[in-house]
Amino acid sequence: MTWGSAIIGFDGSQDLLDRLGPHTTGTSCLYLKRLADVDPEVLKSLVAKGFRHLDGQTLSTEQQQVESGGIIIGVDNWEFARLEYRAAGTLGADRFMDWTATFHHPGGVLRWGTDERFDDLRHLNRAGQAGWQAYDRAVIHVKDEPHRLSSVTYSMRRPIPADLDGADPDA
Repeated sequence: MTWGSAIIGFDGSQDLLDRLGPHTTGTSCLYLKRLADVDPEVLKSLVAKGFRHLDGQTLSTEQQQVESGGIIIGVDNWEFARLEYRAAGTLGADRFMDWTATFHHPGGVLRWGTDERFDDLRHLNRAGQAGWQAYDRAVIHVKDEPHRLSSVTYSMRRPIPADLDGADPDA
């Protein structure tokens, strides 16, 4: 979890940072590994101070939410997965390359089958119906043939609602 210094405003916040709990800071960010490990009251104070530091450059509803403690409710824990869409190395009945979809998630691996033609959107929509969001894509081409795809991997995430922590990831 990361907050930029534009929101927090590290200047004059060392006393709060000392009381916060386990964290690290970068040039412009505050990094927390687990929200449960830090003092929520100190975190609320840091974020509220950051909003005041912006001198009204933020929406007043956001500032009210932070000062009333709503920021802790608004923070999501994420679970991560990846969708691999690879050339199967075989030609189907239509003489085009077959593609295999595999979904790797915290609960295991799901093999979503083989398509006769490249159709990654169908699998992205399937993941989206379960709440997964694609946030990155990596493409690998066949060596020495940049016009031919070998695989496409989508990095995915979805928020874990606080009342569902520990629930089945395939739900």
